[in-house]
Order: sequence, then C-alpha cells, then structure tokens
Amino acid sequence: MKATKSDALQRVVSELGTQELQACDKVNDNIQPTLDINPHYSKIFMVGERTSSGPITAYTTPADKEFYLTFAKLTLITDANQDGVLATLSIFVDGVSKILLNIDKFTTTATIEHIEVSFPYPIKVDKNTAIIATATRTAGTHTLRAAVAGFLV
Repeated sequence: MKATKSDALQRVVSELGTQELQACDKVNDNIQPTLDINPHYSKIFMVGERTSSGPITAYTTPADKEFYLTFAKLTLITDANQDGVLATLSIFVDGVSKILLNIDKFTTTATIEHIEVSFPYPIKVDKNTAIIATATRTAGTHTLRAAVAGFLV
C-alpha cells in the first residue's frame, strides 16, 4: 500500500508532536516536510568596512558557543591608481586558517569587485576566532567590505 501525502504529514504531526501542518491546494505529492530539530539558535549578521589599509574583523566567534557560517561576502572598491590588490576573507576550521573568498585585481582602472556565497551546508568555524578580511596593494587606494551571517548553537 502506497502512503499518501496526508498519511505522511499526519505521521509527522503525531510522532513528533509538532503543530498541524498547513498546505495549500496547489501542493503536489512530491513535497517533503522538513523539521528543524534545533530551533534554539541565535542568528548573526555582521558587516565590517575599512578604507585603504588594515584588516577587517567581520565577526569574532564566541568562546562558549559554536558558530556555523551560512553566508559570506567580500567587496573591493579601487581607484584608477591601483595597480594590483589581493583581498581575502579567512576563517579558522580545525585550528587552520582557510581562505574562504578571494578577489584579485590587476588593472589600472577604477573598479568594484564583489563576491558572495551562501552555504547550503553551514561551515562550523572554530570557537573564539576572528573572521578576517585583508587586502594588500602596491599603489592607489581601496575600500574593503566584508559581511558574514550564520547562527550560534
């Protein structure tokens, strides 16, 4: 006997003690219910910005909770005098610094470079570490922006 969509939804409601699920008339039999088994977390969204030099600490993970990264963004704005710049966003995983995002710019024109990534599977970042964006250049000026989002458990 094939289980129907309503049988499956009723089982989720009765066995897991969840609230009754609501569905519109247009839901088909391929829809799969999902359950958030850890609803007690804090959402975090942090942005950092610095002009011309120095690192940006976009976020420092707490020492007493686990931080899971779900989104990262890096933006580099340069002037026409810039002849080369390397910008990175780094995190610590298992005690090792990892470059997560990278922008290389090697032209003498004013530009805005931007990269952002959403992670469907959150990345567990080490406790009590900084998520840092840095940029190195040889001439001209730049503005560096970094943003991260995630949750604490």
